[in-house]
Amino acid sequence: MDGPQLDEHPLQQIAAEGKRPDSRATMATVAAGALIALGVVLMVSGWYGASDSTNPGDQLPYFASGTLPGVVLVLVGSSMLTRRESARSRSELENLNTKVDVLLEWMTAPPEAPAASNRRAARQTEASDD
Repeated sequence: MDGPQLDEHPLQQIAAEGKRPDSRATMATVAAGALIALGVVLMVSGWYGASDSTNPGDQLPYFASGTLPGVVLVLVGSSMLTRRESARSRSELENLNTKVDVLLEWMTAPPEAPAASNRRAARQTEASDD
């Protein structure tokens, strides 16, 4: 059969390497989730504290100490998750580009002529017999 063989396919080597989960990325995701959860708790507690009064002067401390920091924590946690997802997508795209490059190189490689390799092997056998 002419052309490269499937058992010699370069993508098999890339797939065999495997990927381990990144512990830093996992910790960043957990930290972002914790910040979002804490922010939601602060916003709810600020709303709950301010809901007892109709006087804005009484509501302002709850807004300043609960709701506003809660919004900030939710925004920071969301930006951390967005950054992590962007990095993961970029990594997957680089991996895919590598696979496509390897596959393209493999497909455009000139096929080895089986007759030439058989003649070469026969000459090597004759030389070793002498």
